[in-house]
Amino acid sequence: PSEWLKDTLLKLPAWPNNRIDELLPLTPEFITSLSQRE
Repeated sequence: PSEWLKDTLLKLPAWPNNRIDELLPLTPEFITSLSQRE
């Protein structure tokens, strides 16, 4: 987790806002599948 956080914080200032979900440790597809379970 600490390596992911370090890498993400380094990328964040130059990362496009419309691609911010790509920085999440979970894939957008996985997050969508979780919301569909409810």
